[in-house]
Amino acid sequence: MTQLEFDQYISPDGVVYKLNDNVGKFIYGLEGQGMPPIKYQTQQGPLQHGETPLDFRLGPRIISFVFTQNGGCRTEYWSLRSALIDAIRPNRKTATQFPGTLRKILPDGTIRDLYVLIESGPVFVGSKEGEWDEFSIKEALRFIAHDPLFFNPVVKSYTFILTINQSLVFPITFPIDFSSDSIDVTTNITYSGTWETYPIITVEGPLNGFIIENESTDERIFLNYNIPAGTTITIDLNYGVKTVVDNTGTNLIGSISSDSDLATFHIAPNPEVAGGINTLSIYGSNAALGVTDITVKWYDKYIGI
Repeated sequence: MTQLEFDQYISPDGVVYKLNDNVGKFIYGLEGQGMPPIKYQTQQGPLQHGETPLDFRLGPRIISFVFTQNGGCRTEYWSLRSALIDAIRPNRKTATQFPGTLRKILPDGTIRDLYVLIESGPVFVGSKEGEWDEFSIKEALRFIAHDPLFFNPVVKSYTFILTINQSLVFPITFPIDFSSDSIDVTTNITYSGTWETYPIITVEGPLNGFIIENESTDERIFLNYNIPAGTTITIDLNYGVKTVVDNTGTNLIGSISSDSDLATFHIAPNPEVAGGINTLSIYGSNAALGVTDITVKWYDKYIGI
């Protein structure tokens, strides 16, 4: 029977290690892909029986399973051991990526990724007395996902189609320049994930006083900065990042207004936003058609699979 479901480990430097392939690699006893640990925040008033739940936080997720691989001789056995250790060792990190990725490919082709680090294994336990299996690997592997959310690795994006609100100021001075003015654009983004996601917003100038607002969550970001033509500002809202830089690497986070929702701005799932339909609006002045570009990128995230 043809295998339709696969599990892979992808190292931070991009090496793909197949954990099952319907030939000689198999895993069983896979645990930890459902709901992650949940810690509820509660309060208790005077004389109150029990507690009142206020909020919750997700804890790190543990993924564990038994991995087996058959070899044909001791030489191949040692080669298999070396390949497994080399693939999952934690020091394969790169300058931009520390955790590796566990990838689940479902029978319908759906892909779900999870950032993980190896926590224990392989230890290569010897055969039990009375058994002889010295050509194969059978090891318990335990990974920890400090970010417990699965995600679709295909980046979703929306580029705003700009319309210019041109206005004439009298008396008119010739020649009249219709090339740049203010923008006010609204669109609906339908989000299919089951957990909130934090987007990356890129703005290519010219544009002054850029504002983006998620009307569905009542959150906004105001960049009090005049972006010249040829300059691109990247606002990365992911946790552990929260940066605002231009294409030269200059830090512009100080240009974000104090009343902006930089820490919490997100695209929300259903039912936080009905049907996952997020209404995004952008504003600014001194835009130029065909030059100014505003794009929002995100990953669909899921609490479990």
